[in-house]
Amino acid sequence: MRGDSASISASNNVHLFASQELDLQGILLDKSTHLTLNAGHKINARRAKLAAQENLTLIAGHDIAADHAELTGENVELLVHEGDIRMGRDQLYSWSGLSAKNHLRISAGHDLDLYGTSFDQSRHLTFSAGRNLNASQSQLNVAGNIHLFAGNDLMLRRARLNAGQQVTLSAGHDIDMSRPPTSESLLRVADLAGSRTQITAGDQLQLSAGGDIVGRMARLTSTQGSVLV
Repeated sequence: MRGDSASISASNNVHLFASQELDLQGILLDKSTHLTLNAGHKINARRAKLAAQENLTLIAGHDIAADHAELTGENVELLVHEGDIRMGRDQLYSWSGLSAKNHLRISAGHDLDLYGTSFDQSRHLTFSAGRNLNASQSQLNVAGNIHLFAGNDLMLRRARLNAGQQVTLSAGHDIDMSRPPTSESLLRVADLAGSRTQITAGDQLQLSAGGDIVGRMARLTSTQGSVLV
């Protein structure tokens, strides 16, 4: 099925399943109402264009590779049961083509790395990790809700989160919003504010952690609701 010129179109539902690896590199899958891709081990969707009018779902046992891909739908979900999902800007490739008109959900059984990424094309964002979720230096901007859940640590150093409705941050251990260790002598005064985490919710902003919430310089704002820590 792999190939830069291959394409599949269906007017209703498409469901592709592989017991080990589902290789869709460079393929075009569009015009379906619902598109579901399921692999026991890995989904390779590099440079693929996957579009669904309603739900686009990718489920893999251990790994999803979708760099330079365009993944779009009303609702988009990426789920890895027992592995990591890495989208951070320190990765070799870009995940910039990931968007949902309504709800974007990304869930990793182990670690979820969003370091330095930007998401502003979806109404709601829900990101979760069984262990650590790193969204440091990321920019998440939505009209609806932002929900971030980590079984262990949630890292939000120098992150920018802006939601028109609610923001929920939850960690089994620590929530880290501290400024990265940098000599203040190397920072201009104007840069100090930009180096801190800023989280804004139009409605309720809630933080909960089983351990510590670190971020003395973080700016937490609820424009019409309350901040609950």
